[in-house]
Amino acid sequence: MRFTLSMDAAAIFGLLSLLVFAFISSLFIPFLKRKWSDKLNLIILNLFSLLLSSVNLLVFQDLTQFAIVIILLTTFFSFLTLFFVSYVIHDMERSRLARLEEKELAYTDFLTGLANVRSFNQLFHQFTHAENPPSLNLLILDIDFFKNVNDTYGHSVGDKVLQDIAHVLRKNAPNYDYLFRVGGEEFCLLLPKITLEEASETAEKIREAVENLLIDIGSEQPISVTISAGLASSELHPNEYLKLYQMADKALYSAKKSGRNRVAVY
Repeated sequence: MRFTLSMDAAAIFGLLSLLVFAFISSLFIPFLKRKWSDKLNLIILNLFSLLLSSVNLLVFQDLTQFAIVIILLTTFFSFLTLFFVSYVIHDMERSRLARLEEKELAYTDFLTGLANVRSFNQLFHQFTHAENPPSLNLLILDIDFFKNVNDTYGHSVGDKVLQDIAHVLRKNAPNYDYLFRVGGEEFCLLLPKITLEEASETAEKIREAVENLLIDIGSEQPISVTISAGLASSELHPNEYLKLYQMADKALYSAKKSGRNRVAVY
């Protein structure tokens, strides 16, 4: 647009200033990102831009008597705009992170870091209402005599037990995205697209891993716990897909009634 008025030294300098600013910015921005904060980077780039425009005013424009005033006004308004834009961007980023954190907390169990019952209900609904639902195995796991742990050692040790078991489950689950804490000491694992035999092997592997787990509780001797598990499969009940949770829960009750520390299949 400057060249539509006239092609003189000031116009040429203005163009060269833009090119120099763009080139130097491309060189320095990666360095600035590593070294300082984003706000300080913007201040440095703004100062560099003001330097180029000031040289243009003092050397090439016929505005010597007004140059200082123009430079001061340009500096004031450029920094005012810079801080306003920076504040708006920061506020938008903070709001975005707050929404993400709120969403994560809504679907994540705060103690174990596993997905919570809301996540389970949502994913189970997706599986059961799919147009062509896949074969699905549902495993419910419950810590045996967990109340005794809390009563004997306190709730802080109970929390440690839950966290350590969650770690074991995450380590042994085929896909920990399908692993959930759905109650106080109750966990669920969805096992889609595998056979009942494979699901049973996974359940037994998890049961043994928990049985062999020694939980460090500080000054006391390490303690151990066991789990009981109930497994239901669409392979056995192809027409009762929506009732898998109730059937797995009945299998869990059977496992506990028959001695605990075992896997029962409905």
